[in-house]
Amino acid sequence: MATVAPRDLVKTLMDIAWAPDTPGKVAQIDERLAAIRAVEETVRQLIVDNPELAGKPLPPVPPPTVMREFTVVMAARTAIEKLNATRAALVKKQP
Repeated sequence: MATVAPRDLVKTLMDIAWAPDTPGKVAQIDERLAAIRAVEETVRQLIVDNPELAGKPLPPVPPPTVMREFTVVMAARTAIEKLNATRAALVKKQP
């Protein structure tokens, strides 16, 4: 299975064919945020359910068995932060 660099994953998560108007863009961002949060939660649950981590607190450095999932969670967090910043800028720009 091919791996994707975290930077490329963030770009993929944030890729939106923008609507022409600002309210449309904000609505698109809201939809994308909901989808990314769902992905993040699903993958986070995979980490928690991993047999190697069952019943233990999450270590500060993820074990190799969940590194791919950890990368997806971190990319999702980054995309959420960037989309929230973009949304805030668009809302501030509205008349």
